[in-house]
Amino acid sequence: MKTRPKGIWLTGFALVLALVGCRPAPVALSPPAELKELEGYARLRMTLHDQPAKSRFSFLVQTPGRGRVQVFDPLNRTLYEIYVDGERAYFVLPGKKVYWQGTGADIFEKFLGFSLSLQEMTGLLSGLWREGPGGPAFLASWTLRRDTEGRVVSGGREDFQFFVEDFFAKGRVPRRVNFKSRQSQGRLDVLSVEFNRTIGAGLLSPAFLKDFSPVGWEEIEKILKHET
Repeated sequence: MKTRPKGIWLTGFALVLALVGCRPAPVALSPPAELKELEGYARLRMTLHDQPAKSRFSFLVQTPGRGRVQVFDPLNRTLYEIYVDGERAYFVLPGKKVYWQGTGADIFEKFLGFSLSLQEMTGLLSGLWREGPGGPAFLASWTLRRDTEGRVVSGGREDFQFFVEDFFAKGRVPRRVNFKSRQSQGRLDVLSVEFNRTIGAGLLSPAFLKDFSPVGWEEIEKILKHET
């Protein structure tokens, strides 16, 4: 069957993240005053360069800058993983024991048509955007709009815009987020999320990559085209 090259970008989402088991975590209706850890599951449906795709992924974040994503196929098998460790990010194909190193912004731009950092993806997933004195410096480039309850309902930066279509009942956590940019548009459904649980250091460590081979993005692309 002929594959569509653009479709390979769309099965993943990267902000930062991890597999914590096949059973979704419960939904915490309101983010804590201080976000230290975030974990859960989400579903992505989007179109990039007129090519539609959908995926399901788990995410695990430890602020300020460590995360892991695990992306699944329809049979719940791991397609690939993304690790974010500070300024470095790794796109990993476990079955082939290879990886590509870049930055979190590099990876998200390849998949989504626009770049997002781990902190920015955490804001989309949790609804927790810190502004003002003491808030993350990246917020200076964003315009965020809130409702009468103080929830962030939409926002944007450069050519990227997002709109929260729905929140979990009686809470501040987004349940459905629509987004668009110059090259893409789509919908993110948060299936489950939990805050500030104890995360084992090994879940976020890319130390195992010492046994993997680094490759260029062209090689990663070839493998993905063959497997999708």
